[in-house]
Amino acid sequence: MNGETGFRYFISIRVNEAFTYEVHNCSSFERLQNLKQVLTEEIDRMGSKPRFVAMHELLPGYFEPGEVGLLYPVVGSVRNLGFILLLNVKDCTPRELALIMTLLKGFADFAGSVYTSLNGGEITTEIVEAAIEAIEAKDLYTRGHSSQVAHYARHIAAVLGFSPQELEMIRYSALLHDIGKIGIQEQVLTKPGPLTDREWEQIRTHPEVGEQILKPLKLLAPVLAGVRSHHERYDGSGYPDGLKGVEIPLQARIIAVADAFDAMTSDRAYRKALPREVAVRELQKGVGLQFDPEVVKAFLEVLGKEGL
Repeated sequence: MNGETGFRYFISIRVNEAFTYEVHNCSSFERLQNLKQVLTEEIDRMGSKPRFVAMHELLPGYFEPGEVGLLYPVVGSVRNLGFILLLNVKDCTPRELALIMTLLKGFADFAGSVYTSLNGGEITTEIVEAAIEAIEAKDLYTRGHSSQVAHYARHIAAVLGFSPQELEMIRYSALLHDIGKIGIQEQVLTKPGPLTDREWEQIRTHPEVGEQILKPLKLLAPVLAGVRSHHERYDGSGYPDGLKGVEIPLQARIIAVADAFDAMTSDRAYRKALPREVAVRELQKGVGLQFDPEVVKAFLEVLGKEGL
């Protein structure tokens, strides 16, 4: 763990003997299975209440003395399903810790809903709503953002001729496009002034983190391209992969336009909402640079017809 900064997480949730959801962003974890066994034993010993744990005492020789982890058990109806471990929390303020606990509860509820749905073989609205609550608990300024982006994206896709099944998939992709912000510190998301280079690095991780969180869930495979690539730019200067033009998945090009328009026309910590006509002009300025020309054309048609 030496030299790591920001939050690190390790999530392991066992649904049944055949399926376990596991995801982490701790690249230095060379003994995850040992850690998993130790944490599982700790939950079995101490019960299902969330608590702080001294990592060095749990796994001597691997963590530095004083390293603290927040261990959040994920509880099913009849047994513990697994855990969420969040590291590097010892310097958090009480307010930040309260927000983190809200976030972890949202994610745990999301996980339980996902696995209930997996047993039934379908994606449900409840799954996605639980995920959105987990995301938006961190930033009141973006409350409702995911739903509005999904609303715009679905209308754009309809103009572009998507099938009913494809319309549902792009709606889910748009609803979940920011789920990777679970991994970003709340004070960065809500900062009222300009971000530092280091803070921008954190922000730019969220498409990849979102893909990583959702990837083990096979039923959500169709939404991954939109989650990963919604910050790519048409001219190739976006992130995380620097894709250009039609290399960018179409669902991501659609979400990019919907995301930008809602962000511009909503209040944020760092500025007030822009008038709709100003936001439209900004979209038009970005045609061929940030945005796909055909997608912007379709969105303007939507705005004209639907009066959104």
